[in-house]
Amino acid sequence: MDGLSPWMWWIAGAVLMVLEILLPGFFLLWLGLGAAGTGVLLWLVPALSVPLQLILFAVLSVVLVGVFRGVYLKQLNPPTTEHLNDRTEALIGRICTVTRAIQNGQGQVKVGDSVWRASGPDVQAGGTVRIVGAEGTTLKVVPVE
Repeated sequence: MDGLSPWMWWIAGAVLMVLEILLPGFFLLWLGLGAAGTGVLLWLVPALSVPLQLILFAVLSVVLVGVFRGVYLKQLNPPTTEHLNDRTEALIGRICTVTRAIQNGQGQVKVGDSVWRASGPDVQAGGTVRIVGAEGTTLKVVPVE
């Protein structure tokens, strides 16, 4: 290695990004961006030695893998198991339709494709309510204004 040019780093980065497309694993992308970043730094500071370029590539790659992989995976996999074993708690805040009028504090509402018992103020069938709580399998609702 008698010296690397920015173009070599950019080509290496492009090859790594293409490999990421062909062999998805969400890892080579960051190495490719690290190589491209090293090419940019070499273009800005042409006197960088080859060992320093390799160190820059390693540092950029590790930082990019560590930071962006964690951030991106959090966005891809939001926590959905928060109410896994308490389905009624997961419904709080949803707006639904009354299927059987709520009279004397009791009725039924449709949530998604399910019908649930509901308790709350009187609301005619077809009315809209918000789920504010749950007691067992009975949803506590209030009219939506």
